[in-house]
Amino acid sequence: MPVGYSFGGAVGRRMIELAAAQLYRGDDVLVVSLAPDLAEELIALCDDRAALARLAAPAPGEARKFTWPANADRAEKLCRELLT
Repeated sequence: MPVGYSFGGAVGRRMIELAAAQLYRGDDVLVVSLAPDLAEELIALCDDRAALARLAAPAPGEARKFTWPANADRAEKLCRELLT
């Protein structure tokens, strides 16, 4: 999906980490952005297996934070806090 704004800072870094994890697994990654620096970093990752592995390592743990059960737990905790 084309993105009509630049990514920067933490968002750009997070995108790079997630893309690195996908590249490390051998998945195809397509990031469309108006941020040429981000595109250059992702292209460079394709040739740097050590950096790719380092950036990919935390991705599964980060992704687990956004599973349905994890979100349900957070929503339940919030509801309980609001009701007490």
